[in-house]
Amino acid sequence: MRLCGIDGCRAGWVIASSDPRLSALEFRIIPALRDAVREAAAGRAVLAVDIPIDLAAPGPRAADLEARRLLGVPR
Repeated sequence: MRLCGIDGCRAGWVIASSDPRLSALEFRIIPALRDAVREAAAGRAVLAVDIPIDLAAPGPRAADLEARRLLGVPR
C-alpha cells in the first residue's frame, strides 16, 4: 500500500508517495489523474488530492492566509 499526496502541475499531476512507515519517499509526474485513481481502486494506494475550492472568489482564501501566518516568510 502506498500513501500518495497529489497536486496539479503544468505537466499534469505531481505525486509524492511513500510506504506507510514513510521510509521511502518518491516523486513522479503523471499526465492523468485516472492512473493514480486506478491504483487506489485496486487497493494499492491511498490518495490525498490537493484541490483548491472556490478559486473564483475575490481576495485571498482564509486557509492560505493562515498557512502563510504559520509558515512565515520565506516558506
